[in-house]
Amino acid sequence: MLVRLAHENSLLSSEIGKLPEFRKKVSLSDVNALKNLLCLYKKHTFKFNYAFKIMCQTGRPETRRFNAPLQALYWLVRDNKTYEAEVLINDYNLEDLLVQAWVLTHNIHLHQWEWRTTEAVKLYKSCNNQEILQKIRAFYAKNKGVTDYIIALAKKHSESFGYTYKPFDETLAKHRIGWNELDRVADRVNSPELVHFYIMKEFTFEPGEYAGPIKTFHRKSGNSAAVARLGSFLLKRAGYKTFKRKVRVNHSLCATEHTGAGIVLDGDRYLLVIDFPKGKRITGPYDLTGLDEVLSKGHCQYPSVERFLIPVPNPDVESKKKGL
Repeated sequence: MLVRLAHENSLLSSEIGKLPEFRKKVSLSDVNALKNLLCLYKKHTFKFNYAFKIMCQTGRPETRRFNAPLQALYWLVRDNKTYEAEVLINDYNLEDLLVQAWVLTHNIHLHQWEWRTTEAVKLYKSCNNQEILQKIRAFYAKNKGVTDYIIALAKKHSESFGYTYKPFDETLAKHRIGWNELDRVADRVNSPELVHFYIMKEFTFEPGEYAGPIKTFHRKSGNSAAVARLGSFLLKRAGYKTFKRKVRVNHSLCATEHTGAGIVLDGDRYLLVIDFPKGKRITGPYDLTGLDEVLSKGHCQYPSVERFLIPVPNPDVESKKKGL
């Protein structure tokens, strides 16, 4: 299949062949998933090529072991999320792709809900009891949401359903296996965007908890210095020139010092990738003074200053209008 694909898109064929799933003994499920991925390519060739071109710009081609966004798309197809994969190909966005494909600590609940919704649809279609079907329709008409209700009915009246509900636990365990080994994860999060997303979605902030990269990786928590050290390790592994910067914090209610990490660019400019936990996005580039200014805010997530959209009445002006 990859040889045939190479006649149309040699780079795509090569990058699929580099995925870890195809560099070991290939399972039947992987073969079927590859067939479905190539069907998606045939159906949306122009959009697929455009999305793939953007995927190839994530990370350093000369350093990375494989194309991580392409693997994420492959995972969606393998998990029978063909519709989601199709939507992403037609309107590609890296963060949307990662949210859908990567099951991390802070988005497990989204995957669990999607799983339960899919299971509820299967249960509904398999229901052979008209009275229960009527109850489901009535409940939906009243509440506009029926997932939990269907699952509860299926557990109580299993004889009325041809399909048996499958809990998410087993599927979750399979997904999480791929996030338990540091080497495998380091190969996957091979760009600033991927490292940032992974850190923010997988780790919990613990102010007094400091350790080296390996222990922090397994704990899934740490203070700003611990997480910055892990982030720097991952970025360096991906082929980037990195920095870690610690500053004293003098005017903050939540920190006396703070550490960030990122990439050193040409001209002594600094791209701040890990500003944990307040850094919700990658920022910069900064000179050293600007970098210290950002880090000196500590780890506090200050509220954004925005104009209030609804005008607030001024009591003095209102009183004058009324002649008071």
